[in-house]
Amino acid sequence: MKNFFFFQGLNVLISDRKGDEKMSKKGIFLSVLAFVAASFLLSSGGYSAGDHPAKSYMLIFQYEDLPEGLGQQVALANGKMTADIKQIGVAIASSSDPKFIDKASKISGIQSVVLDPVVQWGGPEPTIKAMGDYPSDPAFPDQWNLPMIYAPEAWDLGARGEGTRVFVLDSGIDSHNLDISPNLNKGLCTSFVPNEDWEASLLFSHGTHVAGIIAAAQNDWGIIGVAPKAELVAVKVLSEIDGIGLLSYLNQGIVYAAENGADVINMSLGGYLPSRSGWWDGDVHVTAKMVGEILHATQRALDYAHRKGATLVAAAGNSALDADHDKNAIIVPAQLAHVIAVSATDFWDGLWYLNNYGKTLVSFAAPGDWVLSDINTNNNWAYWSGTSQAAAHVSGVAALIIGQNGGSLNPAQVNAVLIQSADDLGTPGKDDYYGMGRVNAYKAVLYSK
Repeated sequence: MKNFFFFQGLNVLISDRKGDEKMSKKGIFLSVLAFVAASFLLSSGGYSAGDHPAKSYMLIFQYEDLPEGLGQQVALANGKMTADIKQIGVAIASSSDPKFIDKASKISGIQSVVLDPVVQWGGPEPTIKAMGDYPSDPAFPDQWNLPMIYAPEAWDLGARGEGTRVFVLDSGIDSHNLDISPNLNKGLCTSFVPNEDWEASLLFSHGTHVAGIIAAAQNDWGIIGVAPKAELVAVKVLSEIDGIGLLSYLNQGIVYAAENGADVINMSLGGYLPSRSGWWDGDVHVTAKMVGEILHATQRALDYAHRKGATLVAAAGNSALDADHDKNAIIVPAQLAHVIAVSATDFWDGLWYLNNYGKTLVSFAAPGDWVLSDINTNNNWAYWSGTSQAAAHVSGVAALIIGQNGGSLNPAQVNAVLIQSADDLGTPGKDDYYGMGRVNAYKAVLYSK
């Protein structure tokens, strides 16, 4: 079995702002390639660095703390410290020594040393074509998704997400986009991808598309977001050049968001790990036990954010995977504790055909099929499909709920309101496909007061 991470969004349709009715449809499958090594080269005594490509590793300690002098201890194990996440007791190191796991495992207080998986976006870019108070945004009539969740009715109640802060852990956000820039806190935006700032590339619009669904401002341009007065923060965890990012970048991003007042953390990305079979990465055998430790490191980050009061939202995934019955695959981060995992619905509240499903996975459903939002090129818009887009709707509704409570509400309370207010579709009660139901922004705002 191959080990894949992927962005949860696909199928792009671009339309013409000036009224051109011609529409071109391009499907892009945003998938995750197999785990590969990081691009560090080391040279140390006792082995030839040139014989082995460098790999990135996560060093997980027994306690949520890191020992003094860790960098020196890692160097003695023929490695180099590249980052640390002190709040959750995880350090990141690179090494080209094939015996690094054995050597680093002798460091005092170590619980485990595991490979740091790599996330990669693997789809082609669409061809961009220009798209030629209630709300005045010209593209609003094409946003079928907002009436589907009764967002306009929620706005009528005065809910706009004001006073809430939503962190978008993704590929960066276009700060010049006229829909997004009014709500973007540039001072907090950051990147955990080496040698790249937090800005989105013109060639890679995933983060911008997601951000627009959550909180595009209400103005005289473009679209409007579910929570048009929520504050957005871009945290780049995947490269704008090639779509690659280590899982440790995501872990760092989660902790950073929690440390900086996140009310909601949106993770429209994910993947699966083979929890039983493991895999081989070159000369390193990633055992089932190591997979468990990789999951544990991410769970520590999620636990930390949950304790700090952040509502965690993730895409359920686009692989048509039965999470209840596939006993090998674990979907990360959607299937981990404290995470609200979202599946995608279409124009008629039906299910999008590539949803992952299962009661152990899906928390809620939201629109995700052909959703119009912002892209990076010259303030244009595009239709994309996927559970990425669905997750962004739930993050927006969570921001509305929190905003109605003075900008402060703990994750358990937010989840309780979402459960109470969701429109139950499919089998009564929680089911494999809709979870507790499709979110309803209007009822969520009513019940949150």
